[in-house]
Amino acid sequence: MIETILQDSELSQLICEECAENDVSVTFDGTISKDDYIILKVDNYYNSLNIEKRPPAPDCLIVLKCKNQGFALAVVELKNIHSAQSLTLDNLIAKFETCFDDFIANRFKAILDQDYQRIQLIFVSNIELYKRDIGLKVKALMSYSVYYRGKRYFVRPYMPTPAIKACY
Repeated sequence: MIETILQDSELSQLICEECAENDVSVTFDGTISKDDYIILKVDNYYNSLNIEKRPPAPDCLIVLKCKNQGFALAVVELKNIHSAQSLTLDNLIAKFETCFDDFIANRFKAILDQDYQRIQLIFVSNIELYKRDIGLKVKALMSYSVYYRGKRYFVRPYMPTPAIKACY
């Protein structure tokens, strides 16, 4: 799948070296080779569309080759936020839904719409997850789910800089 993405004229334009934005990022476990994953900037794709109402989109889509067989997927939203008020859950969930419902299952269906060994929805922010004012929003976020291929996936919040783990 990674080779197919590299060869696709549209997807290859979205490849980037790291999943980072505004001092918030994800890293990769040291056992993962750079040849075994690819990072796509999904929001760059939607920002490039000449449409009046752009759907919200996550920052990164990471496709990771599993050690034994198959692939894993991580959809990542990065936020450098300063207060609970600047975190809007509906918009955040809509970003993950756009990624699955439109980007993967519609626009790039032939390449990306597959059964994955593991799917992660990752929200990384610089706010302390357990502070009183944000704690309730984080709990609410963790109760939201996104469906893909009939399965339910929950958003996991992290502080910077979580590591994407190897897939087996």
